[in-house]
Amino acid sequence: RAAAKVNLTFEILGTRSDGYHEVETLLHSVDLFDHITLEISPSQKSKIILRNYESTVPGHFPMDNTNLVSKTIRKYFDAFTNADSQMFEVVADVEKAIPIEAGLAGGSADAAATLVAMNLAFDNKFSEDRLLRLAAELGADVPFALAGGLCLGTERGDKLESTDLFQSLHMVLVKPKNLSISTPLMFKTYDQSRGIEDVKAGSKSRAALAALSTGDLELFYKNLSNDFESVYFEIHPEMAELRSKLLEFGCWTVNLTGSGPTMYGTVPNLNSANRVARALVAERMNNPGANYFKHGSLDIHVVRS
Repeated sequence: RAAAKVNLTFEILGTRSDGYHEVETLLHSVDLFDHITLEISPSQKSKIILRNYESTVPGHFPMDNTNLVSKTIRKYFDAFTNADSQMFEVVADVEKAIPIEAGLAGGSADAAATLVAMNLAFDNKFSEDRLLRLAAELGADVPFALAGGLCLGTERGDKLESTDLFQSLHMVLVKPKNLSISTPLMFKTYDQSRGIEDVKAGSKSRAALAALSTGDLELFYKNLSNDFESVYFEIHPEMAELRSKLLEFGCWTVNLTGSGPTMYGTVPNLNSANRVARALVAERMNNPGANYFKHGSLDIHVVRS
């Protein structure tokens, strides 16, 4: 199973010498899953076949060697010290439920699940630390997808500080079906809006963790935030309207995850989450001309951490 993630916080601290951005982010796994199935057998020639793809969400998933599942399988085999001693055919099936290009790290989750599956198939050939290094080579979100739980991500977001803290959170994930966001464009626009030299110290991510450690849930929720929101809501004011509607329907807080376009609303329990989801469905029926439906219907998921 490949679990989606939510960025409870996302703070942009400045730019790095390698061209990436320095960030602090509080990452949390949620119970929305893709499923990866691998069949591995000896072969005369190394081969990766994506046999079957099923999806309950819209979006493009490449059916060639450019998808992250195929890249991960190649990365794993390339890490063998004696890769030529044996050839294998790997047949992969993917069942996708995590929205694509949504800020939920669905592709990274698929890569992490594939790493775990490959390592199980080869009797845990690589240690957890080695798998984490391979994960970092595949993408900034893959190490967290491999670790899961609740972590503080620093540097590019891929240096993880794990925590034993746990808070069961109920959320409603809302993504406009036909809205996609370019993460590089969001970073560029953010830099232009604040001035590239405007470097700040992170505070909300660690403050949220500290509040959680003392059981101060009011302060914890107060620190949930995302620096991309100033850019996102300026480019898409209709999404600010949707945020207001989610708060009206009973969400405690509503924030962007990653670079968007998915927003997550926190609620006290599962019943509240379902009420918000039903209210959104009714809103689509009763008010189809609302600005926040200009990108089509909403992809809604009730989840918990």
